[in-house]
Amino acid sequence: MAIDGKKISQSYLQNMSHFLATEPLSMRGFQNFLNDSFISREFLDTKISSLLIKENREKIQEELLVRKRKEQSFRPYSHPVIPQLSAENTWAVFAPPLNRAFHDHLGVHESEDAFSSRVALFLAERRFPSEILSYILRYQEKEFSEIPKDTRLTSDSLALFGYKDLQDWFGPTFIENAAKAVIQGAAFARVQGYRVSKEEIAADILYKRERAFQRGRESSWPNSYALYQDCLKMQQIDEPRAFSILEDILLFRRLFQDATSLNLVDTFALKSFYEKAHECAEVEFVQLPEELNFKKLEDLEKFEVYLDVVSSRREHPLALPSQLDPIEEIAGRAKELIASNFVVEWAHVSKRELEAKVSVKETWDWQAKNAQILQERFPSIVSLDSLDSEKRAELDSFARARIVATHPEWIGVAMDAKEKQERTLSLPKEKLTGIFDLPELCLLLERGDLLSSYTQDEENYYFFKVKERLPKVVLTFKEALESRGLDEIVRRVGVKDTEELFAAIFAEAKEQENFKKEFSKEALLPYRFGFYLRCVKEDSQKETSLWALVKKKESIFRYSQSLVSFDQAVSCEVSPLLLSGKEGIFFYRLVDRRVETSLPLEKMLQEQKLASDELKYTLLEKILKVADAP
Repeated sequence: MAIDGKKISQSYLQNMSHFLATEPLSMRGFQNFLNDSFISREFLDTKISSLLIKENREKIQEELLVRKRKEQSFRPYSHPVIPQLSAENTWAVFAPPLNRAFHDHLGVHESEDAFSSRVALFLAERRFPSEILSYILRYQEKEFSEIPKDTRLTSDSLALFGYKDLQDWFGPTFIENAAKAVIQGAAFARVQGYRVSKEEIAADILYKRERAFQRGRESSWPNSYALYQDCLKMQQIDEPRAFSILEDILLFRRLFQDATSLNLVDTFALKSFYEKAHECAEVEFVQLPEELNFKKLEDLEKFEVYLDVVSSRREHPLALPSQLDPIEEIAGRAKELIASNFVVEWAHVSKRELEAKVSVKETWDWQAKNAQILQERFPSIVSLDSLDSEKRAELDSFARARIVATHPEWIGVAMDAKEKQERTLSLPKEKLTGIFDLPELCLLLERGDLLSSYTQDEENYYFFKVKERLPKVVLTFKEALESRGLDEIVRRVGVKDTEELFAAIFAEAKEQENFKKEFSKEALLPYRFGFYLRCVKEDSQKETSLWALVKKKESIFRYSQSLVSFDQAVSCEVSPLLLSGKEGIFFYRLVDRRVETSLPLEKMLQEQKLASDELKYTLLEKILKVADAP
């Protein structure tokens, strides 16, 4: 039942859900041009989306978990012959926020953070759609004229995870909750006296269909009305139902636009307002680096093993050593934590590079002469002339690899032609493609061997000439994790008993305001560094580069989204230790409090949006509570 007393039929709810889910995710999305990205604009781009997961939270999380498992195995596009032509490389150059959002999303496991990361990734791809990605890759592919074109760039969608609509991204329950919110919001608007005429709806449809038709003039529709009729068929609704859906959407929008307007549309008046009365707190946050923000018990166990290896003196179970033991002693305990440094001349050649230089004619000549080999490798092939583009690309790649394999002298020729560059090489810190046994390479360089075509995987070849040996250093904890050397040490020495350690962590946690007696060991992990952070607060000399913390300054306004609110920021000069689910344990220092008189207009408009979003959240929360009331 809606707020205005009208019954909500199941079929109408399903129609509304399907309508909202089929946003045009692509630049040329004619599937539902009547939907101007309503959920993206009104819900996902504001904090309102968090309201929609409160109802049926467990079911939504279950649906998203199914999607997350599929997403973990997803691999973004990479050219089969030219690996540098890839989605990730393109994102890194043209859409860094999308690249970061993609990796952040795959690395997040907590349910609420996972939803936020999903929204961030979805919105980031909206700003850099898969059509643009495909266009850039096709343009770059043209530079490799001798390489067969990858037909996937023209025939396949490069959309993230292959998702086609919002239901793919967020699941049916979330979309249904959004549909209910729209219907109840429209009903609330009617109770408040809002009305939308059929003429307004017809004008809205006419505008949208003409705009969609002009964008797709090369398509098969004779006019915009034919396009409109096809749109209704794809939505499986008739025109009266379309009018009803659009009426609810327009009423919802009108209600929220009126209710959340700050009456500061005039930018001059807005600027004057903020110049006179915009309070700002300048705050310095001090928190742990990412590698010390432990999420699992084994992360802590590895860290304790690392501490035992690098320092034999501990003042307190939770203290961090102010200096390391002599490097010779550490090397005697675990040589995996010692990095050898060299100044070298070096070059790299891969077989993939050589394969790319094999011409199409050479490739097809080889295939013609080695039909039996091809038949053994590809038994399903009947005729080379009948291959589809994907199978042809696979066959050509195999042929080029075999051609290069029969000419090992090409490696030496290519290496001689490569320009040798000078660089500092630190082992085992470095990650070198195809080198999986870094200690072996380190031993050869220690002996001063000249390595002219060195390989470990028979695919990647290196030239190394040592020019100078630099002093050895101890790997940091982060470097030890990345090099996998710490894993080997843990396997060799085992994990120490942590009962005494957790007793100290428990005692530390009791000092905090949000302490709970039923804390699990995993929940206690952030407090491992509470003792160290308190020492840093009380004595700046404790803050050494060996265990450097992350410091970042931030200007916090009344409507800012930050780790702490404006009122919290100005309540004390130095905060107690605080805990964030994502950021871990931290504290902050109040650096300055002022009235900002030179705020950029962009920032002012951003603050206005945050305040408006807060009002929208409050209004929708009120509407949903009224709807749920008996």
